[in-house]
Amino acid sequence: MEENTLKQADARFEVIGIISEMNLKVDTDTEGKEYIGGTIKIKTDETNTVVTDVRVNKVTKDGKENKTYDGWLTRMAEYESIADEGVDGATIVHIKKGQLRPSKYINKETGREVQGVRYSANFMNKVDRTYTENGELDVPFKAEFHVTGYIQSIIDEFDKEEETGRLILNLQVPTFNSIEPLKLIVPENLADTVKDIWEMGATVDVDGKIVNRAIVTEKVIKRAIGDDVHETSTEYVNELLMTGGSAPYEEEFAYKEEAIRKAMADKQIALDEAKAKVEEDRKKGKNNGAVPKNTTATSRKLPTAGF
Repeated sequence: MEENTLKQADARFEVIGIISEMNLKVDTDTEGKEYIGGTIKIKTDETNTVVTDVRVNKVTKDGKENKTYDGWLTRMAEYESIADEGVDGATIVHIKKGQLRPSKYINKETGREVQGVRYSANFMNKVDRTYTENGELDVPFKAEFHVTGYIQSIIDEFDKEEETGRLILNLQVPTFNSIEPLKLIVPENLADTVKDIWEMGATVDVDGKIVNRAIVTEKVIKRAIGDDVHETSTEYVNELLMTGGSAPYEEEFAYKEEAIRKAMADKQIALDEAKAKVEEDRKKGKNNGAVPKNTTATSRKLPTAGF
């Protein structure tokens, strides 16, 4: 059998938006090394927000000065957020090539497997405000992603017991040292085409939009006497919505099924070990919170190639 190397998949995002909140600080790690870390919330329209992780070490692994560090110090000092200065005074930023990071991990409080996605960035640039003749902000806000993955399944989406017309596209995405699942949504207008040209086991490129919305609705309950009652409810929508995709990769460039299955098996072993450790720690009364979303609590080193 020909040996196959699982190349790290292309998984990136691009965001242009207004800084909603910037929670960055200078800190030191357990080895006393200085870094800038935290999150930035970027608002791309009235209801959509992308939370981006930032971690920039002052010194590189080679012991050299990190040239991007001072730039992040400048951003911390000069960039403004909606929380601090309001919409008109907040900084508009552009992350051109951030890292989209799917992950599956064990929640230390519940001991259950959790699947999700995070976003991180090493670079972020300020965007100048431009306006139309009518004085409206003229900046092309966006929240988009691109990912290469191996199709694990394509299934119909249901809302309760009724089909929505959309599809759920489950990918396996090889990462630097593991493999992670990623759930995408195929809209109704693309569903038939996806079913026609894609199938389980294919390697494909997918483009789409990042949807992280908090939709607030208000219900008015009329009263016969006195004031009406106003009730509000919030619906959270978090999904990666496909807008386009490639033809399936030719066999010589596609991920091999044997390699994907081996990587998935190794990932599951790591998850099982992490779960066992959580259960052991809980019995000992050492439960101190959730495992970080981009890690698994295991000593097993996941392979990167040559499965």
